[in-house]
Amino acid sequence: MTPNGDLLVVGAFQGTIDLGTGPLTSVSGRDAFLAKLDKNGKLVFAMSFSGTSDQVAMGVAAGADGSIFVTGQFDYSIKFGESTLAGSPNDGFITKLDPNGAHVWSHSLEGIEVTTSGLAVDQENDAVYVAGGARGLKLDGGAVLVPDSGEGDGFVVRFNGQGTLGWTAVIDGAAQSSAVAVAAHPKGGCVVTGYVAGGVKFGGAPTVPSGAVDAFVARIDATGSFAFGRVFGSDPAWQMGRAVAVKATGAAVVTGFFDGTIALAGTPTACKGETDLFVAEFDELGKTSWARTFGSASTEWGDGVALDSAGNAYVVGHSEGTLDFGGGELPSSTGAALVVKLSATGTHLFSKAFQGGPGAWGRAVAADPVGSIAVAGSAETAIDFGGGALPGTTVDAVLARLAQ
Repeated sequence: MTPNGDLLVVGAFQGTIDLGTGPLTSVSGRDAFLAKLDKNGKLVFAMSFSGTSDQVAMGVAAGADGSIFVTGQFDYSIKFGESTLAGSPNDGFITKLDPNGAHVWSHSLEGIEVTTSGLAVDQENDAVYVAGGARGLKLDGGAVLVPDSGEGDGFVVRFNGQGTLGWTAVIDGAAQSSAVAVAAHPKGGCVVTGYVAGGVKFGGAPTVPSGAVDAFVARIDATGSFAFGRVFGSDPAWQMGRAVAVKATGAAVVTGFFDGTIALAGTPTACKGETDLFVAEFDELGKTSWARTFGSASTEWGDGVALDSAGNAYVVGHSEGTLDFGGGELPSSTGAALVVKLSATGTHLFSKAFQGGPGAWGRAVAADPVGSIAVAGSAETAIDFGGGALPGTTVDAVLARLAQ
């Protein structure tokens, strides 16, 4: 969401889509797309980013001046206006566009099996953070940012607003690690979440043991040093942090999923089904302030989180069962996109499940200052957010603005 309330949506498509300005057709494989809509849902512009093979936009953020930042992956090449980045299979990118979508600068993040899904902008401190994972990582094919070791390490790369490299922080997993999401911290630096396997080192700290795949949360200060790092999970189960948002106080709210057991606040909690959703707040030192888990006999994920000015948390995700966040049971026949509001202390305020088939997901959420939220995700069948059913075919992208 931009400072004036416009909405930014990114993703990927194959074939032809029409976002409101005429058809966009992918060139080869999947193409990335960016759409900007005003606060009333009217399309401002839409564009695609094509290349040699697959291009996927995974994250988008806005600067205080309305500038647009996009990150994701590409194979071999990707074109932004008249500028082309060249690379190899499974490389990452970061690009800056002006408020009208014109290219300003871009970088490739090249390596083996690169993922770049986390993106945050802190214009007050002139910082852009890109988070992901890779086996070895080079900036534009030159400077080594992450050494090639193990099965891949998580990373956060800091640029300034002009695209100049600042620093790289590495989440050094003994087997594998990846940074999935990142949020700017009010004192500079950022908070990051994702997953680790086989133990992990946060900077120069001793190795923290971990199970098969465990969730982590870490704070990185303005100089690129780790202020803290914590790991949560149980072997041989899976746990993953999927999204993070940071309050004005510096406390971080993280959501994700787990199976097996997870001990977010000391006492282990067992998963009720295949995977359960978790939400937890951590203070500036990494201590748990509160934690909640929600699940059914089936599958639940937390995939996005946003905060309003009062510190309330909005969580979006996916459910395939019947679960209760505190406001009564929410059934899901085959799949539903979840929207949940929790207070600043983690108590239930509202929750809704929007039926849309197995492909129904809430992927991202943003809160504005005037009391509404925007939810982006997908649906596999018709889905109704309250304004009438939106038709669904295979898996369609959906965007809705909801009153709180």
